[in-house]
Amino acid sequence: MKKKYTTNIDEELLKEAKIKAIQENINLNDLIERLLRDYLRWFMKKEFIRIDLLMKLFIIAIIIVLIPII
Repeated sequence: MKKKYTTNIDEELLKEAKIKAIQENINLNDLIERLLRDYLRWFMKKEFIRIDLLMKLFIIAIIIVLIPII
């Protein structure tokens, strides 16, 4: 379901976005939605990689602590 949303945007940025939408042969709303969706996917992937790295470091730290005990 689509929901109407109003915002303010820099005039030059809006002009560039309109030009890009024309070049991509899509409307401006679809371009903005696609870019926002791509950004959110990128951000979530980046967060997942960060969490994955922290988990690996945590496991390594546990192993380092447990090796002398074994």
